[in-house]
Amino acid sequence: MFSIFVLQFLRYFLISIIIQATMEFKQEELVEREREIAGYLLKDFSLKMVSQKTGLSLKHLAAHISNMRIKLKAKDLHQLIKLLKVREP
Repeated sequence: MFSIFVLQFLRYFLISIIIQATMEFKQEELVEREREIAGYLLKDFSLKMVSQKTGLSLKHLAAHISNMRIKLKAKDLHQLIKLLKVREP
């Protein structure tokens, strides 16, 4: 009985590690559109200018930036830009 409990615990523990590792990997990936937006932000374009260049509404642009902040774990736009500068090749 004890061994079944241990095996179940190990199974759930390993599954949680795999899920967490997968999520962390995916969080760091920026999709093509987000990379395009990042390029404009790194060139000090205003959000209005980025919106015009990409053809996105400000609301849609804000959604992309929010996704980028989540993926890179940035608390605000300024921190996002700093993190993007560090990641820049």
